Amino acid sequence: MEEKEIKIRVSNTTFEKLLEMAKSKYDLVQASNQKDVYFDTDKMLINNLNRGLRIRFDDGKAKTLEFKSLFYNKNARKDNPWFIEEIALLLPLKKNDFDKLQSVFNRLGLAELKLIQPEYTHLEIKNLFEPL
Repeated sequence: MEEKEIKIRVSNTTFEKLLEMAKSKYDLVQASNQKDVYFDTDKMLINNLNRGLRIRFDDGKAKTLEFKSLFYNKNARKDNPWFIEEIALLLPLKKNDFDKLQSVFNRLGLAELKLIQPEYTHLEIKNLFEPL
């Protein structure tokens, strides 16, 4: 199964109406309130390369540090030639994930990270990204 996502902006009133319609037809298994904080260079290098670097919060708690890349390959799948690479690291970031984060920075041509602590909270990660 392939996940498909559509984002649209609606008023609170419209959202509540749509939610009630959905609840009348389907059972709500789980609800969460997500917030994403994105990071980029001052020249928008990450975004201009069809990539994203973010911290995802779920119900107010920092859960993951995520890197996404969007690729187009017309020879891969005829019905949908778009491919999204996703690298998700759990927060707090532990030492065994430092290499994965550094490889993302290497691909983007960003400076080497000086990661010396055994783990990093989302606030510490945010401070590391400030000079981007």
